[in-house]
This record gives sequence, C-alpha cells and structure tokens, in this order.
Amino acid sequence: MAGFDPPIQYDSADDPTNPGRNRPKFDFDSPEWWTSVSREGTLNVNNSIIVEFASDTMAADYTVKVDKNHNGKVAVSIVGGMKRETHLRIQGQTGAEPDEATPTKIHLFKLKDWQQKGDNAKPVRTLSVMVLPERHVQLGIWYVTAPAPTDSAHASTTLPVKTPNKDKILRRINDTFRQACIVFDLDPASGPIVLPYDTTPEDGKLQTDVPSDPEYSVIFNSPLIKSKLNLIIAKDIAQPTKKDTAGFCPKPGESRKVMVFTQKFVNRFEINEYSDFDCACAHEIGHALKLSTRGGDARHDNAHFPGAEMGANTTTSMYDNDHLEGSGVIGREMYHDGALMRSVASSNRWIRHEDWQQANDIAGGIK
Repeated sequence: MAGFDPPIQYDSADDPTNPGRNRPKFDFDSPEWWTSVSREGTLNVNNSIIVEFASDTMAADYTVKVDKNHNGKVAVSIVGGMKRETHLRIQGQTGAEPDEATPTKIHLFKLKDWQQKGDNAKPVRTLSVMVLPERHVQLGIWYVTAPAPTDSAHASTTLPVKTPNKDKILRRINDTFRQACIVFDLDPASGPIVLPYDTTPEDGKLQTDVPSDPEYSVIFNSPLIKSKLNLIIAKDIAQPTKKDTAGFCPKPGESRKVMVFTQKFVNRFEINEYSDFDCACAHEIGHALKLSTRGGDARHDNAHFPGAEMGANTTTSMYDNDHLEGSGVIGREMYHDGALMRSVASSNRWIRHEDWQQANDIAGGIK
C-alpha cells in the first residue's frame, strides 16, 4: 500500500452527522490525483490503486496508458484486464531519482478517443506517481514512569493497564507514513524505563513542556533514551503551554524526541484497530517530520489524528478523511466521466502529496 491523495473540496453545507463540519468531496476537474511508490525496498510495488467503473461493460470502453513523456521511473500494468474494478500494479524502478516536479503520469482514456487521437487524446483522469527512496528510521518507543511515590498521599505515574503495546503503535505509525515511503524500525532496546522526573510536586504528572523545567530536563536529557527517533509515553502533564495537550514535539522537523500522554485517552485505547492514542502517536511523529506545521508553528491541525481536519484560519499538511470509506471512496454512485479512482489502502487518513518528499527528506537525515 502507498499514498493516495485525491483533490478535495468541501461543500458549504454541514455534514448532518457532524454539525459544524463541511462535507468533503472529490474535485473531479483537478489534475492533482497522486500516489506514491518507493524505487526499492518493501514499498517498491503499489497494488492499492483501483479505477472503478459502473460495470464491466463500461470498463471495456476505456484504456489506461502511461504518459508519452514517461521517464522510466515506474512500470505500470493492469491486473486482470479492464473491468468494473480495474487494479493497477505500479512498481518503482531502481535508480529513479525522486522529483516531485516531474512525476510519472498515468492516464485513463476513452478507448475510441485514444484509438483516433493517440497521445493527443484528452484523458478522463490522470494519476501522478511520485517515486521516492525508501527511508528506514530507527524508532524507540519508551514507556516512562517515575519511582513509586514516597507515600500514599502522592499520585503514581503508573501507566494504564490498557496502554497499547509497541507493536500496535508501530503499525499505526507505519501505516500512516508509508505514504512518504518511510518505514520505522522498532529499536529492540526501547521499552519501559524509570526516570526520577516526578519531583516538584509528586502529582503523577510532568509539570510543563518547557525545556527549562527540571522535570522536563530529566526526561529529555536522559542518556538512556537514545534511539535515532524517540516516542516517549508518559501518564499526564500538568501545565502545558497549550491547553489540553495530548502530546508535543519541542521543535518540529528538528526534535528527535516527542511525547504523548495516556491520560487523555484512558477510555479510548481499544475503540477500533487503530485507537485515538495510536493516532496521537503518529501525529507527534508527524511533527518530527515537520508535518502539520507548514507556515509556522501557529498553523496546526486541530485534533490528535494524523490527518485531522483544518481548523478555522489554519493550514494543515494533513487532510481529514474521517468521513470517507477506508478505501478512499466518496459515494460509489458518483462516477464522473464514467470512472472513479480510489485506493484500497487500509488507512482512511492521508498525508498531502506536497509533503511526501519533505517528510522523506527529513527521515533520510535522521541518522
């Protein structure tokens, strides 16, 4: 599976199931339909893209072709021929240089139009394919607690029993960032760790997210937390600079340590395969890759999901696809010019294609 970024518009009318939120829809007239594939490694083959038609009969009236200026970055084939659900197989080619500005383009044509006009035919739909190097980043997932409190009057920093395990969190993170051809490899040395951070006072919480705070320093300056990139999980925070903080990244795009707190999600660990807490972990890793902070730290997506919707007067680098099916389809009855492109990727939230290469570049610099 790989990235899938269809162009999105928002209806002016509220979604009746979520008052105050506008309904998303595909912008069918936009050329900005994107997918991704790595030029080598485990993400080298993209089998997730489907061109969907109303029927097998309709599908027979279309054909898929690679642009005449195909630059050799990918090999494209149709699996099983043109039919109602036409599956594409897209494979990155070894040695292809990543270049967002000149992607390989795959066109869907009306068959008769293609037969009459060839490369001069007007495509019904175009899919741009970004080829990126596959980046592997060592990720440490640390469960931080403090020594037991000195007496029963003080709160414990013990994490909830249902706190998701490392494998589940890692799966959520990798499912999100495979779109940018990034694979996080778990540092086997990471895990539970005891640090004497809960001291002023012993309230079971980290006091602030300010680097000058002594409790903060105990965690972030610990020589024990030394993976290439570190996700630090603790129970709670008392006085964050931003109200109701679920986690934070000190310096987006630069920090190699980010934090997430369990307290906000204590009743929401196992709602579904990917819980809110897992999404919050992916969200903070996104900050480490400088996502959702384009244009300055003040521009921030307004929830813990890795693809949270845009808040008022903000710009986000990750889209909300919360109302869309997991396959990336908005209403299967909506066939525009006869066909609809979609993805079978399991994640129903995606990262904007404008950010795939930047995130990939930053991941490549984490050594």
